[in-house]
Amino acid sequence: HIYHVPRSALDAHLAAARSRAVFPPGSESPVNSPPTVGDWLQFQGYEIANPEAQPGDSLLVFTYWRVLQPPPNITLFVHLLAADDQLVTQYDGFDVVVDDLATGDLVVQLHTLELPPYMPDGLYRLAVGAYTREDLERIPLSTGSDHVVLEPWQLVQNQ
Repeated sequence: HIYHVPRSALDAHLAAARSRAVFPPGSESPVNSPPTVGDWLQFQGYEIANPEAQPGDSLLVFTYWRVLQPPPNITLFVHLLAADDQLVTQYDGFDVVVDDLATGDLVVQLHTLELPPYMPDGLYRLAVGAYTREDLERIPLSTGSDHVVLEPWQLVQNQ
């Protein structure tokens, strides 16, 4: 889908998205500069559209990416991980035609994570990265790992 968003609204979303910390795996020290996927995409930030999502709902996560140069045929992923690092749910996709991308473009990717109907309350982590579609190999990020971890998302179920 392609949507027209007024520049002022986009700037407000980007400012909020950039204000959230991003961490290398296994670290509690945030990344100092926006991580990049290869030489192609720079992570600009993220936001959770519906942090009050409940088991059985879709958790909607937007990621923002600046195109450094048009990427090859890649897929972005967002994995929701439990406290024990077990995968709870995921969304893999890059919903743009990479041949249409130009340096400087901003890509807003919606990741729809289908939450299982039964989940315990608690903190969950979101891992973000990319891989090539041809061989499913993860692409190294500028952080030295193949993914980054976002601030925790907390599930508090409605009673």
